Amino acid sequence: MLNNADIKPIIDGKLVQPHFQAIINFYTEDYFAFEALIRTSLNSPPIRPDQLFTLAENQGYLLEFDWLCVTQAIEYFQLHQLPSLLFVNILPINLGKILPLLAQKTKHLPLKGIVLEISEKHPLPNLNELKEYIKVLRQHGALIAIDDLGAGHSGLITWAEIKPDFVKIDRHFIFNIHSDSVKREFVRSIIEIARGLRCKVIAEGIENIEELEILHDIGIKLGQGFLLHRPEASPLRTFKNKHCFKLLSKPQKLSRIRHSETAESLMEKITSIAPSTTAEAVNDIFKNNAELQCIPVTQENLPLGIISRSQILEVFSGRYSHQLHGKKPIQQLITSQPIIVDHQESLINISNKVTSNQMIDLNADFIITKNKSYYGVGKVSTLLKLLTDTQIQRARHSNPLTLLPGNVPIDEHINDLISQEQAFHLAYFDINHFKPFNDYFGYSSGDDVIKRLADIITEKTTYNLDMVGHIGGDDFVVVFRSNNWEQKCQAILTEFKSYILRFYTKEEIAKQGIYYKDRRGNRDFFNLLSLAIGVIHPDVSMSTDHHDISKLASDAKKEAKKIQGNALFISRRRSKTPNPDTAFH
Repeated sequence: MLNNADIKPIIDGKLVQPHFQAIINFYTEDYFAFEALIRTSLNSPPIRPDQLFTLAENQGYLLEFDWLCVTQAIEYFQLHQLPSLLFVNILPINLGKILPLLAQKTKHLPLKGIVLEISEKHPLPNLNELKEYIKVLRQHGALIAIDDLGAGHSGLITWAEIKPDFVKIDRHFIFNIHSDSVKREFVRSIIEIARGLRCKVIAEGIENIEELEILHDIGIKLGQGFLLHRPEASPLRTFKNKHCFKLLSKPQKLSRIRHSETAESLMEKITSIAPSTTAEAVNDIFKNNAELQCIPVTQENLPLGIISRSQILEVFSGRYSHQLHGKKPIQQLITSQPIIVDHQESLINISNKVTSNQMIDLNADFIITKNKSYYGVGKVSTLLKLLTDTQIQRARHSNPLTLLPGNVPIDEHINDLISQEQAFHLAYFDINHFKPFNDYFGYSSGDDVIKRLADIITEKTTYNLDMVGHIGGDDFVVVFRSNNWEQKCQAILTEFKSYILRFYTKEEIAKQGIYYKDRRGNRDFFNLLSLAIGVIHPDVSMSTDHHDISKLASDAKKEAKKIQGNALFISRRRSKTPNPDTAFH
């Protein structure tokens, strides 16, 4: 069929029909955009898209066929009048030739809302030429995406040079990402780079709930694949596959435990065996897999135990061991009380389980479950190393006086919330008149005030929802996920106001301040210590990273400090665009 097919009648008769596959926003659980995928129409023989392009290239009509696919996709999409973006593939080799054609048709074929995908699987033209082509396309309103990132010819160099609006991660890195730590780290790296370059990441080829879940967990916002939406000639306005999000094991909520500090970050996928498997067969498995140290034993995907290489070696170390034990079911030899943890359990909890077991082998594995079913294994030695590295990292970025997280972990936490479009309030705390207090009463008293304020804030916040940070001097922040953040701020103000009175005499309290000579000998009056709190509720969909949040919070704090005494200022601004503010105190 393929050898005898002629591409010219297909081009002349426009015998192709685009189908549209949705790109889904994981957090709104609705359409974000559609990608046009070309198919032959009902009036032509069924030929796969890759075969159509092969025919076009072999018969000298590659440009004409590519142009037909692009224009048909745009025209069909506009016919359906869908209120979203359209992603259209275009061969890089044809980009310069198609530009004049697009310019000719731009009055009838506007490119606003059109995202042109440039695949890395195909050789790219000279980078300088490519940048010029893209400049013209953007002048016509088009957006640019790099398709198949990670599978191509030029990789990060192209990304950095053309600065696309979107990057689409090749499906190779999405397939079984839940059981491949290398793929997970690759995707995390792409997310970090994209955040710096201010472009959006799309995961391609999502086909099962485990892939969706891990992508959701590590911060991917957008994705497509058969699990979410199959290509359709007439895409629906209502997302039919929302049920797949209900299958996620838990709603995405961030606390002080980041994904990198859970059991899943340690997980390796090792095929389990049935309890009836003979000891001899297990011994053969270890012989044929030199790097394998442990094998989980499951029944109907429920974990029963784990057998280690050292256990098998010991069983078969005797002279007649093969005759005695070879035919025994492995269930008789497995660890009777294996360590089993949930995939979302924190490394601290796992460490406590491990260290409380005096007989644990540091080269052993433990079983990781998901919804109580076998999910993978983790190694004790890896756990202890990662936990040590995490503690060192935390200590490095903690404030030495209060031991609270400093700027780096706070910024990372905010970036995580933004990347997952999780709403939060941020409160910026600053002590008024702290410097003259410090000079007047001494640095020791100043340190006592800071440490007590740290304790008050920590006591009034919710551990597993709110994150408290000490970002330097007398400045603190709280990233609130709890709903009653305003009551908590008021409670902090009340307790701080009561606490600081112990430092002043009755006369100073009556005067509401102290007279103090500064270092230049000037005598001045300073009010009692008070606390200023500026609160913001940023629009995470309009925020790129923590830098956007920092500017809003700093402005809110300045407004709070303008208010006399202990004050809470709540900003109305939700993005960097100025809006009126209001204060409550």
